[in-house]
Amino acid sequence: MELRDAGFPIISALTTYPSRYQVPVTFGYDEAAFSRDVIARWADICDALIDDEGLLHQQMGHIGRLCKAHPEVAPQVFRFLEALLARNDAISEIKNAVAISFLDWEDVQRLGFSEQLPANVEEIIKEQWKRYQQTP
Repeated sequence: MELRDAGFPIISALTTYPSRYQVPVTFGYDEAAFSRDVIARWADICDALIDDEGLLHQQMGHIGRLCKAHPEVAPQVFRFLEALLARNDAISEIKNAVAISFLDWEDVQRLGFSEQLPANVEEIIKEQWKRYQQTP
């Protein structure tokens, strides 16, 4: 006996069109990989990384504050971010999180980090700072 609803057969879209309705598979370096790596590297001096596991922007903010509180760790963080930005398989949200949630250009200058920042990280932070300056 065939199930019917309002005169139409009830058919599962997943069994009828399996290729159209598959769950997307994540690939490359994503927020989960970022979370795993920052926790492995800096959770011993920044517990908040564990509290916000899997939350890209929150964790990016935490490593920014980590650089402020522990300037000796900042070069290591900068190299880590530069390596992520250079990856071909990194999601674009990582670049966005550096721009929005990491450090702003005024903090970088005030803390004396401008000479230590790798080129890609510096460019992203400066561009975002310029956008903020243009906002009325």
